[in-house]
Amino acid sequence: MSESEEMYLITLAKLAERGVASPVPLSVLAADLTVMPVSANQMVHKLQEEGLVDYQPYKGVALRTEGLRRANRTLRRRRLWELFLVDKLALGFAEADSLACRLEHLGTEEVTERLEAFLGHPQLSAQGLPIPAAEADDLAEKPLAQRTAGRDYAVTRIDDEAVRRYLAAQGMCQGAQVRLVAVSARGDVLLEVNEARFELAAAAAKAVIVGEASDLE
Repeated sequence: MSESEEMYLITLAKLAERGVASPVPLSVLAADLTVMPVSANQMVHKLQEEGLVDYQPYKGVALRTEGLRRANRTLRRRRLWELFLVDKLALGFAEADSLACRLEHLGTEEVTERLEAFLGHPQLSAQGLPIPAAEADDLAEKPLAQRTAGRDYAVTRIDDEAVRRYLAAQGMCQGAQVRLVAVSARGDVLLEVNEARFELAAAAAKAVIVGEASDLE
């Protein structure tokens, strides 16, 4: 996969983190990548042929399961390198981000795993953004704030009675499927359940444990 293709995939994943609804309008994607809409159109069609995105004319583009997997793999590498450059080499955010953008396309998964271990298995980047889990750990149960925005999850348990009662009133209980729309640097989350959206503070979000939703396609 080319660097250009990877950039399209991670841009879609990052837009989801920021709360941009899917499918993402082609004009929004092109603007975020600072490319012409015609160029974005051509690349999106190529990615669709490769089974990485779904494109609906006049509506927009959305990541497919494999596209999201690849986007998260690249974002994971990028944010680990960014954290290394800021915390260990004392680079500023701007310089670290620029270098991490290049390093994200290099190396192997073994190098990425060693880098993560060296950094102490961090969950957030230097800018407070979630570091996607390793693919082998993707099915593990984790709190909402440790998950990747823009994806659907199944609620496996809620470890707080008050939070459990509040979420039940929102139509969200154990076994429910929920979309994690966005995660803030503080750990607050924006959720979508049955097409209704609501926010959950970081303290409450820690009590909501989720796993991967079953076959979503």
